[in-house]
Amino acid sequence: MEAFEKGLITATDTGGVRLAWGNADAMLEMVHQIGQAQGIGKILGQGVRKTAEWIGGDAGAFAVHVKGLEFPAHDPRAYFSSGLSYATSNRGACHLAGLTHGLEGSLTLPDLGFHEPFDRFSENGKGAMVVSMQNLMGMFDSLKICKFLLYTGITPTDLVKCLHLVTGQDWDLVRFMETGERIFQLKRLINFKLGVTRSADDLPKRIGASLKTGGTRGHVPDLQSMLKDYYKIRGWTRDGAPTPETLKRLNLDHL
Repeated sequence: MEAFEKGLITATDTGGVRLAWGNADAMLEMVHQIGQAQGIGKILGQGVRKTAEWIGGDAGAFAVHVKGLEFPAHDPRAYFSSGLSYATSNRGACHLAGLTHGLEGSLTLPDLGFHEPFDRFSENGKGAMVVSMQNLMGMFDSLKICKFLLYTGITPTDLVKCLHLVTGQDWDLVRFMETGERIFQLKRLINFKLGVTRSADDLPKRIGASLKTGGTRGHVPDLQSMLKDYYKIRGWTRDGAPTPETLKRLNLDHL
């Protein structure tokens, strides 16, 4: 719709549909075209990154995604850690890859050393927090456990106890979190093999523009400063690749 209003595409491209903002009928028509892979819907169904590439011009400036995955409802200008988590997540802008915004609200995780909620408009400590939360979410995903449990008082230590009772294996919190780290680093290696490297650890241009109204007015996360800390804690090179030492520590050096 923005591309249409800016003249980057016309009714000729949309099969005569006027994609003006607020045109509900046009939205419904596009849903049908996407689902049936017809007309411009065949392109839209590939996501905003592919669509922006097809449109060309300035379309990339307002294609809001990371690594091809569109944003959820959580704006990094409201929760700075989300910006870092989106940028480094292996699947792109997914709030569930880190669930870090919870720790910038009311959530605490003393088991992991997070005794107080973080200042959502500060970069301080976000590198370490995002690393820990991404590792923890890797375990939630692997164990098929709902992440909302963290808001009910269930702790990582509780999950470790459950895992021990189910498997009979000797698990502790250190092994638990290291397994989550290994999962994350393995995904990173797969991404690198597929050509998704350091340059993809970024946020869309539109997120770099501060809002003029509302509770987040004037706040924009300093992604580069957070990335610097994050890479160091992850054990990555300046190019975002896991170092040989990191891979050896996680028994991934054969890869």
